[in-house]
Amino acid sequence: MNNYRNDSFYNSVSVLDSSRQRQRELLFNKYVAKKFGKVDFRHNVKICNIHPDQCIPVNAYQKLYAKHHLNDVD
Repeated sequence: MNNYRNDSFYNSVSVLDSSRQRQRELLFNKYVAKKFGKVDFRHNVKICNIHPDQCIPVNAYQKLYAKHHLNDVD
């Protein structure tokens, strides 16, 4: 009974708006690239030293998304 309920619920409800999610991904990639460098560099570096000013605050992404009106959390 639980499997039927879970399958019917999770398959019928779309959780994310795909266009909004794509915008959030692009915004996230720009933010991370500005903080830590381009994707190619980040994926190929062997040793990484993060300076204290590069640390990401706890709610940085929520603030970033709210600034661009992409925040789903009220």
